[in-house]
Amino acid sequence: MKHQLKSLVIVIGVAALVLGTQKVNAQWYVGGGLGYSEQNMVSLLHFSPEVGYSFNPHWTVGLGTSFQRIDRTVYNNVQETYIISRSDYWFLNPYVRFTFLNIDKLSFFVDAAGSFDVNHGFDVNYLGFRPGLSYQLTDHFTAVAQIGFIGSYNHNFRAEMGLNTLEFSLYYQFKKRK
Repeated sequence: MKHQLKSLVIVIGVAALVLGTQKVNAQWYVGGGLGYSEQNMVSLLHFSPEVGYSFNPHWTVGLGTSFQRIDRTVYNNVQETYIISRSDYWFLNPYVRFTFLNIDKLSFFVDAAGSFDVNHGFDVNYLGFRPGLSYQLTDHFTAVAQIGFIGSYNHNFRAEMGLNTLEFSLYYQFKKRK
């Protein structure tokens, strides 16, 4: 647990240092995603708000949190009924985003991200890299999509690019001060 908490403190410290030293063209945003899926008698509800700070066209830091509710439906042969078991999870998800290509309103980026399980003493859920793209819908709204992951997931190496890693978010950027 000490190692995971130390990792979280380092990520937050680096983010604070970056935020404190870069004030030019700074821009705050809020957003997140909401999802629901059902497969093989298991349903997942996912809510993930986040806040971020873009301090130039290439570098952003953010902190998200995600709440997950998992319901598993199991058939009980003895009582001939269905039983639902419910589990709730809460994660903190800091990230540093590097945007490597901007084409008009479309941007391509990669996040160096982590996820820490709040329910279990900030145990590391994942540490790794997530590619994505964003599209500036208006002056204030941006749609974001991420797919894939490479890194440590539940203490095992994982590299995948399937649809099960696809996430969509919507951000609201506050106006820049002139």
